[in-house]
Amino acid sequence: CSKFVEIVDGLITQQLQLPPSSSSGKDDDDDDDDVVEIRTMDMGCGRGYLTFSLHSYLMEKYNMMDNPSSSSSTKGNASAARVEIYTQGIDVRPKLVREMNTIVSELPSSTFQDLTFVEGTIESVLMDCCHNNNNNNSDNNNNNNNSDMKKRTIDILIALHACDTATDDALWYGLQSQSSIIVVAPCCHKEIRRQFYSSSSSSKHPYKSIL
Repeated sequence: CSKFVEIVDGLITQQLQLPPSSSSGKDDDDDDDDVVEIRTMDMGCGRGYLTFSLHSYLMEKYNMMDNPSSSSSTKGNASAARVEIYTQGIDVRPKLVREMNTIVSELPSSTFQDLTFVEGTIESVLMDCCHNNNNNNSDNNNNNNNSDMKKRTIDILIALHACDTATDDALWYGLQSQSSIIVVAPCCHKEIRRQFYSSSSSSKHPYKSIL
């Protein structure tokens, strides 16, 4: 998990150094963002080892705003912004999701109050995302007219060894939701591997030596 967290953190740092997005309704030459939201979705999170690790790391690095010196780690245009961390783990197993949420409730709320686990498939989450994006577009247009606060959102999609073809589903979700960062480590694809096995019984199969 630690290497995965390092990779994601490096990509976040790159995003924070980019100029404020013109989608905020402000010119690129304006001052820094006021708020940066880092929203992470862990698809097929399982027992949440990566989910907990990444959320805890990001909170420690970016969100300890009670200590002014902590903001020095966010170099670039976002250095003066308040950083908010939101993390969500998605898994199809209801018992596991309940267990993870129970663990979250027993941890310090100052660090883990914005970490949640949700039961569902990646497909169902994608459908909800598309629906919410359509609704939020009009809301955001109204909010931009009513607020001078500049907010930037960095959407992150991660998937570490999501079972079967869930990694492919996660990539599709990341593309459809226009995630800022997508980092995945594929599973063994056991569903596809079974198909290889069934068709490789013949001695003439071109991949028999490696299957």
